[in-house]
Amino acid sequence: MEGSTQAKLCAVGLWSDNSVKILSVPDFQEVTRISIESGVIPRSVMFCDFDNISYLFIALGDGHLISYIYDLVHSKKGFL
Repeated sequence: MEGSTQAKLCAVGLWSDNSVKILSVPDFQEVTRISIESGVIPRSVMFCDFDNISYLFIALGDGHLISYIYDLVHSKKGFL
């Protein structure tokens, strides 16, 4: 994300199975899937950089926010 001009990944919240898919761009192949165990739908998703660290934020329908540190190079996540 930092210094890049074109996105390599996108995050998509799915209401059908309460999950978030990380997809590669431009072919939209699934890189990983994050299941939301609380049973609450993901309402908003966002990748963001703070101090050169990439985060994935997932806002849920009940007002909770889940955050992950996301390694965009290796497409790996870590729970915060």
